[in-house]
Amino acid sequence: MKIYLLFFIIAIALIYSTFTILNRWHESRLDAEISELKKSAEIQFENQINFRKWNAKYGGVYVKPLPNQKPNPYLKDGTLKVDENLTLIKINPAWMTRQLSEQNTIPNMHFHITSLNPVNPKNSPNSFQKEALEFIEKNKTSSYFKVDSENRRFNYMGALHVNNSCISCHQNYSLGELRGGISVNIDAQNFIDTTNFMSQQIAIRKGAIAFLIIIVLFLIARMINKSKKITYLNRELNKSLEQKSIALNETSVLFQSILDLQDSFLVVTDGNTLIYTNRTLLHFFGFNTIKEFKEVHNCLCDYFQSVENDKEYITSSIDGVTWVDYLLKWQETNELKSKITINGVVHIFKPHAKVLDVNNKHYYLVIFDEITKELRQKSKLISLAMIDKLTQLPNRTSIDIELEKAISNAKNSTKNLSAIFLDLDFFKDVNDKYGHDIGDYVLKEVATILKNSTRENDFVARWGGEEFLVLVEADAKTAKNIANKIRVSIKEYKFEHIKTQTISAGVTQLLSDDCENSFIKRADKALYEAKNSGRDNVYVT
Repeated sequence: MKIYLLFFIIAIALIYSTFTILNRWHESRLDAEISELKKSAEIQFENQINFRKWNAKYGGVYVKPLPNQKPNPYLKDGTLKVDENLTLIKINPAWMTRQLSEQNTIPNMHFHITSLNPVNPKNSPNSFQKEALEFIEKNKTSSYFKVDSENRRFNYMGALHVNNSCISCHQNYSLGELRGGISVNIDAQNFIDTTNFMSQQIAIRKGAIAFLIIIVLFLIARMINKSKKITYLNRELNKSLEQKSIALNETSVLFQSILDLQDSFLVVTDGNTLIYTNRTLLHFFGFNTIKEFKEVHNCLCDYFQSVENDKEYITSSIDGVTWVDYLLKWQETNELKSKITINGVVHIFKPHAKVLDVNNKHYYLVIFDEITKELRQKSKLISLAMIDKLTQLPNRTSIDIELEKAISNAKNSTKNLSAIFLDLDFFKDVNDKYGHDIGDYVLKEVATILKNSTRENDFVARWGGEEFLVLVEADAKTAKNIANKIRVSIKEYKFEHIKTQTISAGVTQLLSDDCENSFIKRADKALYEAKNSGRDNVYVT
């Protein structure tokens, strides 16, 4: 009985250790999934912040009201009379955000501006928004998020704090004080399905491993116990050992079979040499046995591919440190990945390592989970946030990123950089006469003409409304020629419904002391001069 008790204690310890590893792995996967949802929500929140900053920079904007649209009763100077036939209404940042949320067309994503003390009752918070704002105010944080499993949604709240542009409408607040927030609501169906599936898989793995450990240790304990009883009977001893050997072999085969069912790669290494792996990995690389694999490669790291300027992708050695040691040091703080290409297909894995001490020797257990699909979904979400929906050109968010990169590259090299700022002449008349559907059609056609009239490396984007921006690696003279090519192409294009459409363009070249603001302002000034000179022309400054 003592031997069974000893092995029972060992089994409990092994099961506890294994469950701890599986739970931590499960938690890390959940954290990664939630992080992706949070990043998607933050992108949408930052987009709204940029829109609000633009609106606030002008102290609100006056627009022509839609049919039957009344002024916002909560705004001072809510109307502006232009003439006897036209009175404009004022749109402040809050009203703009609410209108954008009502007209949002991004699938499975909604956002809403709210406050604990709203001026407009339509901005009153729901239960989650109230909970989020109270949490942010109490803990002095900038955001709050929560997974709503019942409704399969991911809720995110980003804080809005009072600045100088807010005081005119919110005089009862102080600078820096929390006045409300923008909530973003994203479909979490895939996240919940994935986490439920992961939980089921973890439960299955725990049950299988616990069963296997108990069976193996029980058989070993039983073998030892029986061998003591038949010490003096050589014939029976040999027979018993043979039987136990068969049982252990069957158990080993069972253990190997369970490991081979895992979708993830399982690797045991001493840091340089591959010692053990499951068949999932061997079949992925086209091998039948580990011996065949080691005849070609001594280490799995031979397959790792580097990604330029991205140390999150591990290689066999990083900064003089082996890939396993680098993984152990940074896996908890960095999103480390490995890139492997097989038969022309790129696969991305997330590795996770643990140290195993056996007979005073260090070994490493490394699990590789494939995340290729998740990264593609993330890339798709980011792409949606960076592209103008109507014209399919890069939007203002993309412009900010590209402009900073282009100016930095130009100043760090001998290459020139010029900007072409162009505007459709009298485009308001097109919308007023033919309607916004025709106006949208013209904008999409102009976007196509721009892409066809510029060079492959030129950056073409929609600035906003009927304005477009083109960045070219060239001096002002070459940029002017490109601008004139665009102008002629648009002027000669046969648009449906409207006779012709012309543009005005401003061109400027980057100076050594330019920043992003001064560079774009000068291009905008050149556009103004082009319009002021009669339109349908190009002006260089």
